[in-house]
Amino acid sequence: MKFGKPVKFGIVLIAAGLGSILLAACATATATRVRAADYQFVYSSSWHNGLDGLTFQQTTPTNITLVDDPVASGRRAIRVELRKSEDFSRLINRLPRAEFLLPRDIRLAPGHEYLIRWRTYLPNDLRFDSEQFAIITQIHQGEHSGSPPVMLQLFGSEYVISVRGGRDTTHDTQKRLCCATNDRGRWVDWMIRYAPDSSGRQAITQVWKDKLAVFDANGIPNAYVGDRHSYLKFGIYKPSWQTYPTDVDALTVYFGDVSVEAKRND
Repeated sequence: MKFGKPVKFGIVLIAAGLGSILLAACATATATRVRAADYQFVYSSSWHNGLDGLTFQQTTPTNITLVDDPVASGRRAIRVELRKSEDFSRLINRLPRAEFLLPRDIRLAPGHEYLIRWRTYLPNDLRFDSEQFAIITQIHQGEHSGSPPVMLQLFGSEYVISVRGGRDTTHDTQKRLCCATNDRGRWVDWMIRYAPDSSGRQAITQVWKDKLAVFDANGIPNAYVGDRHSYLKFGIYKPSWQTYPTDVDALTVYFGDVSVEAKRND
């Protein structure tokens, strides 16, 4: 995943030379109905049995740790902490990241439809970076270089959701969501309905935040051409952190339950 010098587009930080289509940001409870009975679990974890099966991209074991839920007693969570001063030279593309990947057999392939659910928690003392984005959730392409087909980012005090795919993966469609400041100190529930299709004809990318529909890019290419091995990544990735101006030198995000469901009869 390569980024050029960051530039500001509205309040969204994107790589130089890349273009984006910005969707209006407004949440609505009205959206395509998703029937739970139409899907079956292929992965689910609340982390009570540890972190077995996950793959980690981190500089030190203290970057990603299993901890008690910061809100609810008796529950577990994954704490991801990243510091600008760390040595990232041994990581993929040598850029700042602390991320975990689901087991290798959890892949998202064209011709199938998925529901992906996860939870994020921003600490009360979290400082927002008005200069740079941080990617906290990705649907990452399996074998191609470039930016992920689907991303959830923090930029300043807002979230940014983006989708890209097809033969032109330098441009994306993205949407800003206000306001992450209100989410500090509480769990946020996310859900993506995702059907990858590099042509866009059968592509589905819908996102819900706390049961409100906040993003709909159906019909827009959301996968790389020929990719059948997309996978999920959670954590923190700040590619420009050590190169360009920033407001913060540390960032912490918690992740709660994660599940992946596949639509039946796919």
